[in-house]
Amino acid sequence: MKTECAPTTLSFALLPLESESKLCATDSGYKLYPFTGMPSQDEIQAMCKSKACNKMLGEARDSDMPDCDLTINGTAYNIQESIELMFAGCEIIDVNELSG
Repeated sequence: MKTECAPTTLSFALLPLESESKLCATDSGYKLYPFTGMPSQDEIQAMCKSKACNKMLGEARDSDMPDCDLTINGTAYNIQESIELMFAGCEIIDVNELSG
């Protein structure tokens, strides 16, 4: 198990993404900050279609997200891995739409 994220560590990491995060939340209904867990499948589909969400995920992926866990309702989420999973979810949707 990785180390638990300090609230300040996560806040500082996500702060530069706040404006894109708000636009993404408007488009998709999913808020990255404060992080409360992974988006639903419907939210991921909406995020993938949103320019703001794509920009936010790209910036989050390119920035130095802390490699630590955030425990929510007994489930540990690694922040780096969560961002990668959201990003990968969009790539899977793109492939499915192209081959469909």
